Amino acid sequence: MTARNLRVGVSVLAAAATLSAAAVVLDASPAVAAPASPAHASPAHASPTHASPARAAWFHDPVSAKARRAEAHVRGHHWGGRLRHTTATYRAHDGKLAVPARWAVGHTLTRGEALVLDGAALFTFNSAHVTAAARREIRELRGAFADVRGVRVEGYADFGGRASNQQRLSAARARAIRRLLVHVEPNISARSIGYGGHRPVVVGGTPSRRAANRRVIIEVTRVRTPAPPAPLTAPPAPHISAASATDTVTFSFSEARPRGTSKVTGYQLSTDGGTTWQPLSVTGHSPFTVTLSGPHDANTYRLAVRALSAAGASPASNVVTVSFAPATAPGAPTVASVSGVWDGAFDSQDVATVDFSPPASDGGSPITGYQLSVDSGPYANTIYVAGSPYVTTTLVYSNCSTTTHTFAVRAVNAQGPGAVSNTVSQDFETDLYC
Repeated sequence: MTARNLRVGVSVLAAAATLSAAAVVLDASPAVAAPASPAHASPAHASPTHASPARAAWFHDPVSAKARRAEAHVRGHHWGGRLRHTTATYRAHDGKLAVPARWAVGHTLTRGEALVLDGAALFTFNSAHVTAAARREIRELRGAFADVRGVRVEGYADFGGRASNQQRLSAARARAIRRLLVHVEPNISARSIGYGGHRPVVVGGTPSRRAANRRVIIEVTRVRTPAPPAPLTAPPAPHISAASATDTVTFSFSEARPRGTSKVTGYQLSTDGGTTWQPLSVTGHSPFTVTLSGPHDANTYRLAVRALSAAGASPASNVVTVSFAPATAPGAPTVASVSGVWDGAFDSQDVATVDFSPPASDGGSPITGYQLSVDSGPYANTIYVAGSPYVTTTLVYSNCSTTTHTFAVRAVNAQGPGAVSNTVSQDFETDLYC
């Protein structure tokens, strides 16, 4: 075989090897392009599927620090010899860390973070046509780009072969990924650039062993600026749903607290339709029931409620008018009878038992006791009795002769003594002592 034929045969074999390698992967992890030498089969450069992000924050370097120290530097020219990883491994062109794209699923990217698209079938052979599997992978990343507004898509190729072809194909594939990404996430402004074979992640070896150099990196350059949270506003007005009045005023009201409103810290009550306000204490949960006990300073209340918060007071609730008769003193009891009994002592005193019934009206306020008057004299201290009829006793002087005494009773409530009962007279006989 002539030297010319030998050179042609070598060229054909090299071209075939290049085409075969190009068909393997756009971004093969270092495991796919794993060097034959045991020194480069380090677990640190194993497939990212084995470098679980669950052990640390999801965005972390897939390569160990020890393996990083052993990497060759990228100096703008290409090496021969044994297969070695370079400092471009899992790095964008500006040196930022770029992790496997599938790690970002379920997370949100931020500025400065970058992804490497990997897999064995991102593009069809020797073209920029994105495969169905690659399209599916991009769609799965949609949530990760939710806050992203700008990216730079970088395409890379192996350094073997004609440089112009490497540059053209890397740029075309970067554009294809850019268009797909913008289609999936329209809010993203993307630009693409091809770097050809100028920044390999693997040097040395043969083209078939350098599939990792054919990759696409997406670096986040801009994220949306979150709008400042809207200041909390005062809560909305409460609503009074029912009210009634006798001696006491009872009403119910409910509150509503939609999102964006400040927490309720208390309530105020107005009885004049919102002109003046006073603190209102409530317990439990909405709806609240409030009872206002007497005495009251008016015959009509125009009830309104408002809520208090750190953002201020809410608008006043609807106004509900209740009318009632203010409590008065009780009506007059009825004295049914008075009986006198000698107390058995020779002291000119007898026992009087006054049998009386309560008044027909308590004046709108519960009766708290009764007072007794003898012979139109001063009323005795208030006595507290229970049951009906009521019986009470008093000592009456007979002055050693038959004496007639008169008795009257009046009821007492929170408003004071009520009307005087009818009077009943009773004769008391002379004691044996006389």
